[in-house]
Amino acid sequence: MESLLILQFIFLIVPNSSYENLSRRNTTLITQSSSYHNRNVTLANDGVKATTDFKCAHTALNHAKAWLQVDLGTPFRIRSVVIYYRKEGDDPDDWKQYRFRQFYLDVSDLPVTQTTTAERTRCYTDNTTYPNLPPNIITIPCKQTARYVIVETTYDAPEDDPYNGAVLEICEIQVKGCDATHYGADCSQVCSVNCIQQSCNITSGSCSLGCKTGYYGEHCSKICGGCQAGCHRHTGECEGACPIGKFGAHCERTCSQTCEGGCTKTSGVCTRCTDGWYGDTCNETCSAGCSLRCDQVDGNCTCKASWGGYDYRGCDDTHYGASCFYECNVNCIQQTCDISTGSCTHGCKTGFHGDHCSKICGDCLEGCHRHTGECEGACLIGKFGAHCERTCNKTCEGGCSKTSGVCTSCMDGWYGDMCEEICGAGCSLRCEKVDGNCTCKPGWEGYDCRGRSLKNTEREFTQYLVYVFAGLFCISLSLNVFITMRAKRCKQRTEESKNMEENQYQQIELADLNQVAVEIAEGKRVYENISENRDVCEMLHYETLQNSA
Repeated sequence: MESLLILQFIFLIVPNSSYENLSRRNTTLITQSSSYHNRNVTLANDGVKATTDFKCAHTALNHAKAWLQVDLGTPFRIRSVVIYYRKEGDDPDDWKQYRFRQFYLDVSDLPVTQTTTAERTRCYTDNTTYPNLPPNIITIPCKQTARYVIVETTYDAPEDDPYNGAVLEICEIQVKGCDATHYGADCSQVCSVNCIQQSCNITSGSCSLGCKTGYYGEHCSKICGGCQAGCHRHTGECEGACPIGKFGAHCERTCSQTCEGGCTKTSGVCTRCTDGWYGDTCNETCSAGCSLRCDQVDGNCTCKASWGGYDYRGCDDTHYGASCFYECNVNCIQQTCDISTGSCTHGCKTGFHGDHCSKICGDCLEGCHRHTGECEGACLIGKFGAHCERTCNKTCEGGCSKTSGVCTSCMDGWYGDMCEEICGAGCSLRCEKVDGNCTCKPGWEGYDCRGRSLKNTEREFTQYLVYVFAGLFCISLSLNVFITMRAKRCKQRTEESKNMEENQYQQIELADLNQVAVEIAEGKRVYENISENRDVCEMLHYETLQNSA
């Protein structure tokens, strides 16, 4: 009952009355498990909210299970369900919502006759027990996309004796929501046509199933660059290779005009050069004396007739240098290298790069570029960057994007592109990676469950008042104890003084009466001084002397 009151309070704050009542569409069909006399199911969808007997649909008696089903005809985006249940009045003899105890509300894409409760999505379960009663008018949040809305019960009310079985008496049922292509408080806003199946979040309009190829952003309103295989939903970075002649995270940059066969996506290094050019981006001109194209790395070439150049062809394939003294690097493929420079002729073995294949690639899965060392293909899981040298955020789950480091998914309790944002403290399960939205624990609220509910706040304030009154009581008790002990000590001192004075008085002889009068006068003067100083114990002492005299 407490959870139900919280749900109804939330719906008072966030009204849903402006959503369409999908039950009243012409395409909607409502059925129930059985009918009692002429109380057929149409009474639950005639727009009349009266809750007296003849205004309500009524299932037959003596059945183990009773249900009422709303078939919307096609999946709709449901926001809430409102049920008006039979209640004749508030007098003791009036029939009330006894049979409404322990009902449950499910949604499904298949009808009630083809599913079990375990195969549906549960929106609400009533836990009211005899003799308590649930409210007969109830608004149930149910943010789901489904075709069928099912109210079902197996409860046998004690008040039904001598009849047995479960019975439903629903006077009106309203299913509030939008069709799959609209969103907003009044379903007036249209989901973007760039959303897959034009399906979007009923509140924010963000595309629920992702974007069509070529678009990105929350509403899929941004156009990807020159990507071949689409782009990342949130960053817009191209997934996969760029078209030939383009490079960059968004494939927005153009390869050098002297590249042949395109260039690498990340660095723009040419695959090869057109005749007459060499270098990483083919921006260096081959010598005029080259008879054919020159080597892309260093411009080395075969000379034309009458052109001179070094020739160390007397070495075997695994050595180089003027005297063939130097050995080609073992990381060269087939350990063969240029006889003059020692650069590997056929490239590097997997895991190495550089002219002499002496540099080690990073955490690459498929080797790296011969000259730049940038990884070809994907990184090891948990790594990203051109050289796979950077580490994904430790809260990523399943690795991250090679180019941007955006996490594939987040560990429980985290969200955001890099999974660096903490889910709300009130989330009952993991939250959505994009915006932290989640299902709240009892006592929490808000789309990200960071706010405490009003009910919980009242409970904390009550506890605070209890602590304050308990503290005041303890202080008052301590003061009373102190004053009592002080009074006892004063009384004790007064009695001791009285006894002492009585002994002295008995020793005074009749001849000394004049001396006694003098002492009494002196005592009166002392009493006046004491009164001015307001010493309680001394005043009591003086009054004892007076009584003795």
